[in-house]
Amino acid sequence: DVPVPRGIGAFDGQAIFDKGGINILDARGAGDFAGGTSTNIQFPVGSSVGQVNFAGYQTSGNPQPPAALVQLTPRLTGSSAMAYNLDVSFFTISDGFGGGLILDGTKTLSFRRGDARADGAVNMSDALYIAQSRVGIRALGLDPLNNTHPVNAASVKIDDLVNGDKVDMNDALYIAQSRVNLRDASFNWMTQ
Repeated sequence: DVPVPRGIGAFDGQAIFDKGGINILDARGAGDFAGGTSTNIQFPVGSSVGQVNFAGYQTSGNPQPPAALVQLTPRLTGSSAMAYNLDVSFFTISDGFGGGLILDGTKTLSFRRGDARADGAVNMSDALYIAQSRVGIRALGLDPLNNTHPVNAASVKIDDLVNGDKVDMNDALYIAQSRVNLRDASFNWMTQ
């Protein structure tokens, strides 16, 4: 959120996350940074912490202040009974002429698998939010009063290991099934 009159030329940073609840499927630059971003996903041996390093540079000849630098694609894999944090920080951000910019610290994002309302609990209201988003009554977004949280909602049913998760009626159904003890907190079938 720093004003950059000469645009942003390059950046590098990292995302730290709990491997027991989050997996980062992809990390890429946003906007004009898309062509120059590299990812390096590391999972320290024996550690419960995951790390993704990212770096990018402006691909256009006239750097512009972007709305976002990097786009991370998380998949929630843990229990709906717990919240999991993703901490994003930048090591360096430079302007279009190589000058360093002031960094604003680590940004922490919190996720809970199935919490489509983003109110800290997973219940039938979350299934309703997902269903409403599928029929156009609610949009996907981060405003919990009006929108369905896209990451929390999409991660209920693991859809595709390559292309990622999507929000559909199966996610709402899985939540409903968990509420009547047919599925556990990780949305797996309960064994009888």
